[in-house]
Amino acid sequence: MYNEIAIYDTILELYKCQPSEKIENPNLALLKAMDKNEKTEYLNTLRHFFNNNQSIGATAEHMFLHRNTIKYRLNKIRGLMEDDFDNPLIRLQMHLSLIIDEITSL
Repeated sequence: MYNEIAIYDTILELYKCQPSEKIENPNLALLKAMDKNEKTEYLNTLRHFFNNNQSIGATAEHMFLHRNTIKYRLNKIRGLMEDDFDNPLIRLQMHLSLIIDEITSL
């Protein structure tokens, strides 16, 4: 439990020291806008996907959805974003962006 809290604290300190444009993935704003305007759940789906170690099955289970629904949403997200989810550095940046968004919106 402490390790999980410590990483959130470290990420928050990084966020305070750097302009948000350098840390946050710009596609996060796009997903937020889509969720707001079109009542999608892309941001929440992506957050669960990363929190479940990028497992479609675990994400579906935690969200009480069918795994095909998760696959569909992830494909839509990939289509909207210009980033390559297969790149581990892009995944890291997106996950950090989601954590920062979660922390700063509390």
